[in-house]
Amino acid sequence: MPEPTPAVLVLGDTRGLLHHGCELVLEGLLQLIQEAGATKVDVVPGLQGKTDRSDVRHAELVVLNGEGMLHHDRPVVEETLALAEDRRRRGLRTKLVNFSWFHNRQSSTQRLVAFEGLAPRDGSTAATLREAGHSFFLMTDVAAHQTLRMVHPPEQRCGIVVGDSTQPSVARALRKLAQHRCWSLAPVLIPPGERSGRKARKIARRLQASRLVGSWILSDRYRGHRDGDAKTVDHLQKLGKAEGVVTGRFHQVCMALALGTPFLAVGSNTAKIEALCGDVGLDPTRRMVDPEEIANVHSVPPLSDQEQRCLDDWRRGLPSQWDRLRDWIVS
Repeated sequence: MPEPTPAVLVLGDTRGLLHHGCELVLEGLLQLIQEAGATKVDVVPGLQGKTDRSDVRHAELVVLNGEGMLHHDRPVVEETLALAEDRRRRGLRTKLVNFSWFHNRQSSTQRLVAFEGLAPRDGSTAATLREAGHSFFLMTDVAAHQTLRMVHPPEQRCGIVVGDSTQPSVARALRKLAQHRCWSLAPVLIPPGERSGRKARKIARRLQASRLVGSWILSDRYRGHRDGDAKTVDHLQKLGKAEGVVTGRFHQVCMALALGTPFLAVGSNTAKIEALCGDVGLDPTRRMVDPEEIANVHSVPPLSDQEQRCLDDWRRGLPSQWDRLRDWIVS
């Protein structure tokens, strides 16, 4: 008889950030775990400051969604490693999935041995793990999988869509680009709407204040929440219908790739976008633009024949990867 599937606790629910990429990741991750037959799935919002919770420390299996948080030996890196080590000492299982790992000390990388399973989301991270002697399951970010499962690209495309960036100066430059070229602005951030979380309430208060005294009080991030799409499916359809996307967001690049939309990307806070391009087989020098050159962008290059072949191969491989990941994630 097959072994019973354990109860699972998912740590690192980032949907409270009001971000379409995070929505896709968590919805996809929960769907994946449920397809794997988990008897019970609990979710803990956020990551930093949550590792001392009793349910996190004592869950039978913790699946930790790392995304882009684990870099430059930030405090959350130590917190994550300490959690895995504590749980391992007590005979409990922890898997780190959907994560990038950049600019962390070698000693931190070695400590990843405390995880029962590692599933990095890019080849650069995989190379770091391989060099340290770790085994792993190389996956594509769940946002790409979920995009492909939710939306089918239309046959007709029209116009350029401009996203945003985690870096304020890049976000401002992209906003100016969209205004100057009369292109559609589509930040990856989500308006607070009727959401009840602390961050949503804070954003809602600031947006309400801006309507009274003027938008000058809004930072670039708040402007993104003001101007973003309320529904993730609408955001995906906007990117899918575009002739091209210009963005500084890793997850918008994931979406564009899954939708087959040509893109130009501005580097983020790590080399995760460049690594993703390499995984697909695209030349980063053709698909990346320096922050100083954003104002000079006049178009998005269409996919070359070679790029199209690489992208088609990558997209065709996603469903079988999903099946293997489903079999691995709670095993």
